[in-house]
Amino acid sequence: MSRLLLRPILRPLLLVAVGGLACGGGVDWESTSRVNRTPAQRAASKTYEKPVSTGPDPCDTPIETPAPSQACYIADIACGQSVSGSTSKGGRSRFGDAFYLAQYCSPERHRYDDAAEVAYRLKVPANTRADVALVSDCVDLDLATALWSGTGCPDEAHSAKPCEMTAERGGGSVVITTVNRPETHLVIVDGKKGAEGNFTVSVTCGPYR
Repeated sequence: MSRLLLRPILRPLLLVAVGGLACGGGVDWESTSRVNRTPAQRAASKTYEKPVSTGPDPCDTPIETPAPSQACYIADIACGQSVSGSTSKGGRSRFGDAFYLAQYCSPERHRYDDAAEVAYRLKVPANTRADVALVSDCVDLDLATALWSGTGCPDEAHSAKPCEMTAERGGGSVVITTVNRPETHLVIVDGKKGAEGNFTVSVTCGPYR
């Protein structure tokens, strides 16, 4: 058969094949490219999936904390020290919205009365800056520091000023500065709306002025 006779027959077939490729038919270029990839390229192209942890969640187990007592605090904390605890393990409900509002720690009510809190005693030397930091990854806890005379427990009727509070989610920090004389502060970890759980408090100190 001559070339002149084949041309009318082949031209429609060629057009159909080209049209099929344009519409997504024909060769699967994606599959072809996968086949031609090196082992390293195939491994790198796989979607990363975070491994599922089968171990216990550390937030489910309250950290051992000194038992609550009739005193205003459960333990001392000092410059350069870090302590971990749980408001659900060693806390008690002594301070609430009325106290934080009266001492100007916080301008808002967050139902702190519904949660137990843990308080530590911090003695800050004279002419010192103390950075008190809270980490509460398990539950939304807040940090407050209140000047304390060292006798009796402060309440809304007795001054504990200055009082500073941070309500940042996941933790926060408060700065205490002393001039000419040492001071004693209560470091309080409390939870909004009944929140209780594990936390870590740390104190970093340095010279002030």
